[in-house]
Amino acid sequence: LDHRLQEGTFEPESLVPIARMLNSGTVLLRSDLEYERSDTPRPRVLWSDLVDPRPAGLGTPEDFGDAVPNVPTRFPLLDEIELRTPSDAPWPPPVALFPVSGTPSILSTAPTGQPVLVAGDGEALVDLAAEGLLDGRELVLYSASYAADRPGLRTVLDQGADLVVSDTNRRRARRWGAIRDVTGATERAGEAARREDPEDKRLEVFPGSDDSDRTVVEQRGVKRVDATGYGERSIYAPEQRAAAAFDGDLDTAWRVGGEDDPTGQRLVVDLVEPVTTDHVTLAQPHGPDDLRFVTRARLDFGDGTAVTVDLDGSSHTASGQEVRFGRRSVDHLSIEVLDTNVGDLASFGGQNGVGFAEVTVGDRAAAPRVDEVVRLPTRLLRTAGASSLDHRLVILMTRLGYEPASRRRADEERSLAREFALPTDRVFAVDGRARVSPNAPDATLDEVLGTTAPGAVFSASGHLRGDAAARASRAFDDDPASAWIAPMGASVDQVAQWLEVGLDQPLTVDHLDLEVVADGRHSVPTRVRLEVDGAPARTIELPAIADGATEGASTTVPLSFDPVTGSTFRLTIDGVRSVTTPDPRTQRPMVLPVAIAEAGLPGAPLPATPAAVPDSCRSDLVTVDGEPIGVRVGGDVLSGEAHRGLDLEACGPEPLGLAAGDHVVRSAPGLETGLDVDRLVLGSDRGGGPLAPGPLGARRATSGATVRDLDEGPTTLDAKVRSDGTPFWLVLGQSRSDGWELEVDGAAKVGEPTLVNGYANGWEITPARAGELSVHLRWAPQDLVWWGIGASVLAVLLCLVPLFRRRRGDVLPVVPHDAVDARPALESPLTSSAGRPTPFVVAATALALAVVSGIAARPWVGLVVGLAVVGALLAPRLRALLTVGSVVALAAAATYVVVQQARHGYPTISSWPAQFDAITGLTWLAVCLLGADVVVQWVRRRTRPRSSDSSGRCPETRAAVPGRGGR
Repeated sequence: LDHRLQEGTFEPESLVPIARMLNSGTVLLRSDLEYERSDTPRPRVLWSDLVDPRPAGLGTPEDFGDAVPNVPTRFPLLDEIELRTPSDAPWPPPVALFPVSGTPSILSTAPTGQPVLVAGDGEALVDLAAEGLLDGRELVLYSASYAADRPGLRTVLDQGADLVVSDTNRRRARRWGAIRDVTGATERAGEAARREDPEDKRLEVFPGSDDSDRTVVEQRGVKRVDATGYGERSIYAPEQRAAAAFDGDLDTAWRVGGEDDPTGQRLVVDLVEPVTTDHVTLAQPHGPDDLRFVTRARLDFGDGTAVTVDLDGSSHTASGQEVRFGRRSVDHLSIEVLDTNVGDLASFGGQNGVGFAEVTVGDRAAAPRVDEVVRLPTRLLRTAGASSLDHRLVILMTRLGYEPASRRRADEERSLAREFALPTDRVFAVDGRARVSPNAPDATLDEVLGTTAPGAVFSASGHLRGDAAARASRAFDDDPASAWIAPMGASVDQVAQWLEVGLDQPLTVDHLDLEVVADGRHSVPTRVRLEVDGAPARTIELPAIADGATEGASTTVPLSFDPVTGSTFRLTIDGVRSVTTPDPRTQRPMVLPVAIAEAGLPGAPLPATPAAVPDSCRSDLVTVDGEPIGVRVGGDVLSGEAHRGLDLEACGPEPLGLAAGDHVVRSAPGLETGLDVDRLVLGSDRGGGPLAPGPLGARRATSGATVRDLDEGPTTLDAKVRSDGTPFWLVLGQSRSDGWELEVDGAAKVGEPTLVNGYANGWEITPARAGELSVHLRWAPQDLVWWGIGASVLAVLLCLVPLFRRRRGDVLPVVPHDAVDARPALESPLTSSAGRPTPFVVAATALALAVVSGIAARPWVGLVVGLAVVGALLAPRLRALLTVGSVVALAAAATYVVVQQARHGYPTISSWPAQFDAITGLTWLAVCLLGADVVVQWVRRRTRPRSSDSSGRCPETRAAVPGRGGR
């Protein structure tokens, strides 16, 4: 739920059900935080999500503090999200408490019958909650929890579970240094990485599970395509995965090395069938922010031959650069980045990733392309088999998107492509969620939102990223509160941005009542050029325009000129008074966009202003097994412009019937249709008919057991449970852990808890009779804490014993001053004066230290330590191998860290140590050599020194001790 907030895909409808599942009766909203530091949710945007309108079940908030603007000053943040936020959007109070209705107690009960059994993970629960299929008052189990317990899974199925198969619980890399941008691209079943990723620390949530319990990707059209890396140094960016270079879409690309050195990274493809050709075409990404690019690459064909190529300007075009070579049969291709236009920098901070938008093997028309289809988990329905027809079944598919205003990230999936297998024939109701794709062309957005004008088409050079309300028609709607806003970015030039209207009938104009946004948050045009039917007509100098004091303030600028007649009128920005802001990523000055509130073209038709989105039945959005199905998208226009969810439902004459077997569901890309299908839900009832809307599972209140007299202690919970004698689940709303122990009526412990509701502990209880049960829950690991505290107290007491053992009158002994040599005995670390052990001891010591070092560090570290130990034990002066070697190894490692940090400027975040994985073995060598020296000296000192006497006997030594004459 939280990362949906961070990534800009939060659906307010999901909040209350998830809060109930987490046993949270109150939602605390903090709006006084420094959101600009980590680009966390914007206060006004999130407040609007929670109050306009307020989700069902979320009560009226209790405010604390006065609502004042939370505007960043130290780190200004004026980006697309901020610019698209309505100027009249209210600022929230610093703190607000929202009550949640219907939240169960921390200890509650649930029926054993009809749980919700989900093939997926917590992402699926958020999607189900947003779709209204969970309301937080049912019991949820994961099918993967029973991966190693087939009888347990069969028991849950026999209890009449409602089944959900989702596209979550994906096989992918995972980092833990942040809340967002921490999951990698979805992997193939059994996929092995081309290069070790030291930051990939994926957590096995479901022990014993395998890829039949996970969502994986199938790459069709090729055997496989992958790379040694993708994305940026500090984040995973799955949309930049290797497949993006072979998908036939120039708007996607494999990228690698963002904020790092990309040389040595490789893109690799293995083909299903060899292609006989004499050329490969390489097209690089050529967006406005692609300032760094590849200048040299090596093509390796896997047969011992390779081609090195210098990339020129043609590689930055849609056609790409042809790389010629001798005609050959190609079934394997590896492309290695050898150099970029910026070369080897001292620091790569702020540099964009490089790579390829498209790689074409052979002729473009016949070139192999990858088709990635995401396969849902298979184990649950395979286990249920024919009996699955006795259960409700939901197929839940959610497109992985991202905040559309982000210039750093793009959607992981531009459209849905899902495969699932059914064990029986079924009929499904179709439901889901769609959103207006705000980065689609202006005219497409007008069609989707119904804001077209008869006989007119509005277009522009572009509009503000992520803001459908900034499209061209907003400058022709006779409403100064709306505006066309040009694109913005570090390399976007406001000069030459244009706004256009194309008419069916010619129009004669002699003036423009131009209205320009001038509020200190937008650049202001100083000169415009009017073009009519493609020819320059008038260049007009604008008077000086002062900035207003409020957000969205605009100034009307009447412009008169000799009459012109035409059907296409284009207004081009020819000069600009630039207003800048620091780029959120690089902190370099970035020019803010121009905004035109009204173009003021007299006689041009006005766009329509409907309240609702046109809900005609469309067959261009979704296909099943290649056949289009009719769906209708409905909602209000303001929600569509604000990128809020719109309802999607089937509108065909018949419900969707699917036979047993594999099925593929696809949606069209939103950039083409103007609508992103974010979620599709196929629901089938028991017996195989369409599923009616409403929450899945049985309500907790039907468990036949109620908790009362709950007594909570720091580490215990005691309660009375009144039961009607039927089995029930006892649910503890604390994070799942084997540390929780349950006793019922003082009997033996009831076994380990089961993971329920996505995070909590659950025990299935079968009462011996109806009546009252005594329940005692205890956090067992606290015992270890008490033992530790007890041991600490005992140690302190033992330390105090000598203070109380001295009897009155005791006199401490006095040692003469000259009886002890006060000078410390120093020993050189470069040699050893102790005895030389036997060959057996030397071999045993060296072998033991080599094995320990090899296991603890690296095998080569163990080998080096073993050899050094042999030398130090045989020759005293070779002890320096251990002592000096340790210092040298540590110094070399430290030098490497300092140099690399100075060159690359790695951010000091939790993943910082992973940047220096190359010298991990060296640091371990330093530690192991130092430890080995301690052992070697101990072994030597336990060995009797060899006598220098000719008799071979060890000479006797005498020590003069005052008052004693002994040896």
